[in-house]
Amino acid sequence: MSSILNATEQAIYTAVTSSLTGIPNISVYVSDLSEVKDPMPYVIIRAKDYSEIIAPGCGIFKVDVSLIFRSHVKDTSSEDRETIIESLNNFAYSTPATVLSQATGFHCYGFIPTTGRMTVDGELKAYVYEMDFELHCMPRDNS
Repeated sequence: MSSILNATEQAIYTAVTSSLTGIPNISVYVSDLSEVKDPMPYVIIRAKDYSEIIAPGCGIFKVDVSLIFRSHVKDTSSEDRETIIESLNNFAYSTPATVLSQATGFHCYGFIPTTGRMTVDGELKAYVYEMDFELHCMPRDNS
């Protein structure tokens, strides 16, 4: 996996776990959808694709990211679900580029939410809230 995908996921992980501080019993996972997870609710961060923008060799990338929140239909109260979604939205719609640029080894020039949707997964018996983003960013040495 590319270092830009890893750096992006780690920066978002740091920011999202910070935004969820004080919310009990929620796990945050990076990338691996096949990983055995704790019971719901949980969040998955996945950097899916990247391409270099502006000019080859400049080191600035466009990275497509999904932030997926899953909560069990019956085991997670609607109030808890709403609190978590509100925290994720606060991260996504406040100043995420500034927050992400504070992560070690990462700088974010732009953060563009592209889609958001709530669905029901009948097989998992879960509500699934998925937000997709486009980041313009670069890995960097903060020293």
